[in-house]
Amino acid sequence: MKTNTKTLVLAALLLASTPQVVLAGGGGIAGASEPTQILNNIQLVNQYAKQVQQYQTQLESLTNHIQQTQMMVQNLQMLPATVWQKFANDVMSLKNIVQQGQAVSFAAANLDSQFAEKYKGYTSYEASAAQSLDARTSSFTQQYRNINQSTRDSTNGTLKALNTQMNALTSDEATMNMLQSQSRSADGQLKAIQAANEIALHQTDTLKKLQYTLMTQASTQASYMAATNDKETAQRALSERRQQYTIPNTNRAGNTRRYENWR
Repeated sequence: MKTNTKTLVLAALLLASTPQVVLAGGGGIAGASEPTQILNNIQLVNQYAKQVQQYQTQLESLTNHIQQTQMMVQNLQMLPATVWQKFANDVMSLKNIVQQGQAVSFAAANLDSQFAEKYKGYTSYEASAAQSLDARTSSFTQQYRNINQSTRDSTNGTLKALNTQMNALTSDEATMNMLQSQSRSADGQLKAIQAANEIALHQTDTLKKLQYTLMTQASTQASYMAATNDKETAQRALSERRQQYTIPNTNRAGNTRRYENWR
């Protein structure tokens, strides 16, 4: 294995794939040599991190739109239909970002579990790095579960004001029906906009945690590969030295026999 740390860094600098690729990802374990398998995992995790960065950019724009809409409804009491429709579109985009963030967490957790199962020596690296993120976690898999659970808890708490919950808004149709119901009164509009703003702000924090966790996971796997490479290089060098090192062996007649390899 001649892959070194520089190679790992270069391999990690990939362009982000589309969200559809994220959901289809996680196949970095099988069908390749060990160094290639590890590199594939690092590449996938870095792709996930870059996707999350894209979601953060989209979410920042959405949050600004939602906050502007909140200021408008406070001034106008009731929003015109055209403005409300724009807000509804923002909510649909927000819902998709939340779902994509959870999909990335789920995919990354699966990838981490597969990696830890295949490379037993990785566990100690992972435990140390994961606990630096959250003292309650001993793996990146658990950290991703915590992130998703936090999203569900926060979103459900916010949606209580609208007499609904996150599971009821998984489809576009259900979300649009909820927004249509809230649009019929000034109070309903205000509550919907406030809820969207709270969800957007929480998701901003969630995506930051998710991206940092992904970057830490990629770095930890790279460190594991570098350490494995160094160990194998040292073992190979020792083996070569043993094969090259010879000692004289003298027979009973006092004549020096041929040099024999030291094993």
